[in-house]
Amino acid sequence: MLPFVFSDIGLLTSWEFVVFVAVALAVYYVLPRRPQNLWLLGLSYAFYVAIAATFAVVLLVVSAANFALGQALQLGEKKEKRWLLWLGIILNLLMLLYFKYADFYVPELRSLLMSLGLSADGLASITIRIVFPIGMSYYVLEMISYLVDTHRRQVTATTNFADFALYAAYFPKMLSGPIERAKTFLPKLAEPRVVDNQLMTRSLMLLVLGLVRKTIFADLLIVLIPPNFIGAADAFATSDLVLYIVASCVFLYNDFAGYTNIVRGISGLFGIELTRNFDTPFFIRNFTEGWERWHISLSRWLRDYVYFPLSRALLRRNPKARALNIIAPSMATMIISALWHQVSLSMLVWGSMNGIYLLSERLPTIRGRTVTPLQERPIWRQVVGNALTLTVGLTAFVFFTADSIAAALMFLGNMLNLSMAAPDGRILVIMTISLVLDALQRRWGEFVFVQGPRLVQASLLAGAALILLLRALTDLQATPFIYQGF
Repeated sequence: MLPFVFSDIGLLTSWEFVVFVAVALAVYYVLPRRPQNLWLLGLSYAFYVAIAATFAVVLLVVSAANFALGQALQLGEKKEKRWLLWLGIILNLLMLLYFKYADFYVPELRSLLMSLGLSADGLASITIRIVFPIGMSYYVLEMISYLVDTHRRQVTATTNFADFALYAAYFPKMLSGPIERAKTFLPKLAEPRVVDNQLMTRSLMLLVLGLVRKTIFADLLIVLIPPNFIGAADAFATSDLVLYIVASCVFLYNDFAGYTNIVRGISGLFGIELTRNFDTPFFIRNFTEGWERWHISLSRWLRDYVYFPLSRALLRRNPKARALNIIAPSMATMIISALWHQVSLSMLVWGSMNGIYLLSERLPTIRGRTVTPLQERPIWRQVVGNALTLTVGLTAFVFFTADSIAAALMFLGNMLNLSMAAPDGRILVIMTISLVLDALQRRWGEFVFVQGPRLVQASLLAGAALILLLRALTDLQATPFIYQGF
């Protein structure tokens, strides 16, 4: 482990983190494969200890428990395996519930005890003592997928605890994913890793792109958007409210996509490629496609471990209940997605609205009608579909962003005033550049920097260099990645 501790190491755009990665790579490249894994494991725990030592203890306990459960699932008798699987799922969820949602259920429990005339003094400071370990929302889902895949025989439980602990703790994906599957990640740890020119180029391009998205688009937008424009919606013109809610969505996208690109770039330098989390989501043509392009690793996790199992279970019990077998899994999946983000009534409304949107697209399927694939529809229908999806989706996004249902409804009510004001040109310019970058990636692929025409490559590289130089010369405070809070 490194003999020093960084105060801002969890901020991936800080110089402390840059030094950490540079030292890590310098040692990593001279080590054989087996010591490389041990070095990465030590680095990952050093990284986590630098943020908070107690977080590392929780991670180690969770890793050890799931490693043992995986071994038991692999070797146990058939009758025992189902109970072991459910034990593992419940234990992981209880850990998440205890740490993540204490600030929700402890005050409610305290109020209940007080209403019954019982003493609740001991609960008064519990939420102060319980600090949610950063990254737990992500590695708990990874642990559950590992147990389920082991039970399904889709992955063989590893007997190497160091590799399994590294799977859980790997520092590039620790803070906010992507959510990796053991069946694809563990084999990468067992194989020789070669960082050739192609992988090096792609990784560096991802780093540059991630820095541009985070330190330019996201950090500038968060400064320009009024901090409480939803709660104080009556103080703004309708046109401003539209601009700010769109800009908030673009900010969230660039902040999280920037994070994902940065960690994928860093991981690629170690020879380990991580899952892509975003695929030009502002060009979606319906909500089904939207969930295939936004937070891809979470969407696929929900699909494989919530939607499909629930759908199959309902189909076995009620093979003729076609509508129920489509409606229930969709709504349950989106509500679970909402709860994963945060336990609040406004977030539950967001999840329910998205569930309804998805179901509205599946009505033809319920009625037995054939649906024309998106790519085969006329261009005008695709354009209209994109505009409609984004417009309706932003309505739900108001509830995602708002502190309460009342604030969201007040915001939507003020949208009906139809008052106009001159837009903030700076916000429009930043959003336009962001969307142009997405359009280029949609046209020539994610690695447009190296795959597109020479003129496009040169223009993008020059633009990125100029933007990063201007950013370095401006006094703009770096901000944490927003999805580290989930």
